[in-house]
Amino acid sequence: MTHLIRRAHPEDVETVVRWRAESAAWIERRYGSDQWQRPFPADQLMKSVVAGELWIVHADTLTSSPVATITVDQDADPALWLPEERDEPARYVHKLTVAPGKAPGLGAALLDWAGRAAASEGALWLRLDAWTSNQRLRQYYADQGFAFVRENPERVSGAAFQRRASFQMGSLYEVVEV
Repeated sequence: MTHLIRRAHPEDVETVVRWRAESAAWIERRYGSDQWQRPFPADQLMKSVVAGELWIVHADTLTSSPVATITVDQDADPALWLPEERDEPARYVHKLTVAPGKAPGLGAALLDWAGRAAASEGALWLRLDAWTSNQRLRQYYADQGFAFVRENPERVSGAAFQRRASFQMGSLYEVVEV
């Protein structure tokens, strides 16, 4: 199945905030995790929109309801990445959220899309951080080809992972930028 990805618009921020809250409730019910229990500030999301780093995903057509979001940027968190790592060409995935129950498996396709985009921009690495206490999420990223780098236990999202930007897992979904 083909999914279309586009840069987010200011009016998408409300949807992303809602998805994050819905996802937090789902994660807590299903896995007992405290991930994302604190709402993400809408003003921070808006900064990502203005910078062109927040993306919205639609199934089939742009007129269909959005089903996912991902942020890809160059913002290396100094609490997770060493100075020499921050000097390496890399892109960082943040706030990857698939609306609960909408498209199982789409996250893997979005990570592949982000890796292709990063590699096309000259990045060697695709990096992310995972919720420190969410072992299932950490395993998910390992299953997606990401290597665990280190953990900062003082951060709630303090497990750092990376994989080569050019690495592709393959997916049931195709993500096409529009």
